[in-house]
Amino acid sequence: MMSTTADTERGFSLVELMVALAIGLVVILAVTQIFIGSEGQRRTTGAGIDAQTAAAIGLYSIERDVGASGYAINSSNIRGCGNFYSYYDSDGNGPIPGAPVPDLSFFPVRISDGGAGGSDTIVITSGSTSSSGMPTQLADNMAQPQDDIEVSNISGCVPNGFAIISDGTNCTFMQITAIDSLAFKLKHEHKDTNESTYNPSITYQTDNSWPNYSIGNTALCLSNGIIQRTYNLVNNRLTLTSSGISSDIAPDIVSLQAQYGISAVGTSDQVVNWVNATGSWANPSVADRERIKAVRIGIVARSALPEREVVTGSCTTTGGVVNNGPCLWDDTAADPAPAVDLSGLPEWTKYRYKTYSTIVVPRNLMWKPPL
Repeated sequence: MMSTTADTERGFSLVELMVALAIGLVVILAVTQIFIGSEGQRRTTGAGIDAQTAAAIGLYSIERDVGASGYAINSSNIRGCGNFYSYYDSDGNGPIPGAPVPDLSFFPVRISDGGAGGSDTIVITSGSTSSSGMPTQLADNMAQPQDDIEVSNISGCVPNGFAIISDGTNCTFMQITAIDSLAFKLKHEHKDTNESTYNPSITYQTDNSWPNYSIGNTALCLSNGIIQRTYNLVNNRLTLTSSGISSDIAPDIVSLQAQYGISAVGTSDQVVNWVNATGSWANPSVADRERIKAVRIGIVARSALPEREVVTGSCTTTGGVVNNGPCLWDDTAADPAPAVDLSGLPEWTKYRYKTYSTIVVPRNLMWKPPL
C-alpha cells in the first residue's frame, strides 16, 4: 500500500506581506518626519547662531572705536572750533586749484540719521600721533597765515606730519614740511614746483581769508593726521571705511541704529535724554556737542535662510514705537527708541532676527577739559 503526505505551504501569505508593508511605510513615515523636524531645528539653530555671531562681532567693532573716539583732539580749543580752514590737492601737482579737505571734522562721534526705514551711519574721528597728543602753545604771533609757527614745545611734531592751529573758534589744518628744532618753529611751505598736498599758496589763503594766530593760541601736532572710521550698511553687510578703503565686518546685518545720550548742560555728565540725529542734532552746535555724553547703538542681524512659514511680525516698544521687525530696546514715551522697518526686504516675515544693543561712553570725552 502506498502512503501519501500533504504538501506543506512555506513563506508568507499575501495578507502578511501587506501588513508588513503597511508597518514599514508607517516606520519610514515616522523616521522621515523626525528627520525633517530635526533638520529644520538644526537649520534654525545654526542660522540663529550665525546671526548672533555676526551681530556680536559688528557691535564689538563699533563699540571699540566709539570708546576710543576723540583721542588727541579733545583739548578745549580744538573742540571749540566752529570754522575750519584746510586745503587738499589730490595729485599734488595742480594746475587745478585744491579745495578744503573733504568732510574734515574734529567731532569725535557723528551720527547721520538714515531716515524712515533706513539705517544710520556712524563716523568716528580721532587723532593719530606717536606722542601723547598733548597740545602746545604758540610762542609768537603770526603776521601772515603762511608764516612759520613758533611753539613752546615740538614734542610729537615730525616732518611730513600734521598740525592743527586753533584760537578756540578758528582751526587751521596743515602739513609740517620741516622743523627748526633750535628755534622751535614749524614750517608749512607751499612749493609751486611740487605742490604740497595739504598746504595752499598764499593766493589761496588770502582769497579764502585764512586767519592769523597769536601768542597763547593752541598748536597740536599729529604725526599721522586725522583718522575717520565710518560704519554703515551696504547690501545688508556692516561695512567699515577708513582711509578710503572699505571692508566688510559682518554679514546679514539689516539695521544699524544709534542715538546720542545728552546731558542738560555741557558741564554735567548725567544723561537725561536719548535723541536721534535729526533736527538740531543732525548737525549739533559746539555747545550741543559738549552735551553728548554717550552713544547708544543697536544692531539687527538676520538669519541667512528663511523659514517656510511666517516667524516674525511687528513689535511695539513700551514707549509706543511700532517696528516692522524686532524692537531694539526698552524705551519710554519721552525717549523713544529708533524705529526698525524691515518691510522693504523680500519675505522679511519669514526670517529670524537677533538684536544687540549697548551704551558706549567715549572715554576721551569724559576726561576732557572744559571749554
